[in-house]
Formats: sequence, structure tokens, C-alpha cells
Amino acid sequence: MSRIRLYLDEDAMHGEVVRALRSHGVDTVTLAKSMNITHYGIILAPQKRYSVGEQVHRLVRLINTKSAEGMRDSVEFLAGWSDP
Repeated sequence: MSRIRLYLDEDAMHGEVVRALRSHGVDTVTLAKSMNITHYGIILAPQKRYSVGEQVHRLVRLINTKSAEGMRDSVEFLAGWSDP
């Protein structure tokens, strides 16, 4: 199972979220790093609804649950990835 790679829009994400995800071993790419990238799904999160820690927690949970193949052509809402 291949792991999900996150492409993050820097306008929508705090730099703290990117750094924290990378510290969790999550492969992240930002617009500043790559202008051309193929994606296999979209994760939507309302801006300023979750703290940095909560965003990281939910994203790590999603990444540890789904594969890159499982994300292909799908849309996930961060709100659906809280603890059960």
C-alpha cells in the first residue's frame, strides 16, 4: 500500500501545519516547491476551523487509514476524520 502524498496550498495552510506533518513523516509538497503535480484526491478543510494540532491529527489519521490508490478520484472532508 503506497502512502498518500499531500500537496498543500500555502495560502490555505499554516506553515506550522506543514512542518508538523513533515515531523510525522508525511510527504508534503507545497506550491512553492512544485508547480506541476498529479494528485489522486482532494482533502477539503474549512479555513480557521481547526487548530494546527487538530488539522495535523486528522490528516495523519486519514493518511494512516487510506492508501494513495484509495484516494484516487475522491474527495475527503477533514471534518470526517475526527476520533470515533
